[in-house]
Formats: sequence, C-alpha cells, structure tokens
Amino acid sequence: MEFAEYIGATAIVISIFLATAVFIWQSSRFDAKIDRLDSRMDRLDSKIEAQGDRLSAEIREQVAGVDARIDRFEARIDRLEAKIEENGKRVSDAELEQARLNGVNSVLVSYIHTHDGGD
Repeated sequence: MEFAEYIGATAIVISIFLATAVFIWQSSRFDAKIDRLDSRMDRLDSKIEAQGDRLSAEIREQVAGVDARIDRFEARIDRLEAKIEENGKRVSDAELEQARLNGVNSVLVSYIHTHDGGD
C-alpha cells in the first residue's frame, strides 16, 4: 500500500469518525430540544389542567348561586300563588257577605214599606 493510499484510507476513516461524531452530536442536540419541548408541554398541560379545575370550580359556584336564586324564586312563586288563592277566597267571602247584606236589605226594605203603608 502506498503512502497516498494510506493517506486516502486514513482520510476516509477519519471522515467516517467525524461524520459519526457529528451525527451523535446532532442527535444529542435534537434529544435535548425534544426534552425541552416535552418539558414545556408538561408545564402547559399542568397550567391548562389548573385553569380547567379553577373554571370548573367557578362554574360549580355559579351554578350553585343560580340554583339558590331559582329556589328563592320558586318559594316566592309559591307564596304568591298562595296569596292569589287566598285573595280569590277573600273575594268569594266578600261576595257572599255582600249577597247576604243585599238579602237582609231587601227584607228590611219590604219590612219598611209594609210599616210605612200601615201608618
């Protein structure tokens, strides 16, 4: 083997080693980038999950407040319905009383006419 062939073969071997070293270095850089991106994604997932939990709690709190207001409105409606029914009954009682008074008045009027004619 001549010197030039030896240098050529050595250059090829050195080039292969250098290419392998560059490839390994590039792989480690990509792995580091992937690890950083993975870490950022984990942090974002945690933030999103925390926001979701917070929003869920706020929504539950709002729903509970709305439910309480609905319950108060339903209670007010029940009281108003009872008042309406009671007022309806009072009107009926008042109408009955008026009818009784009208009857008494008609009897008294006929009684007064009877006594007026007899004098």
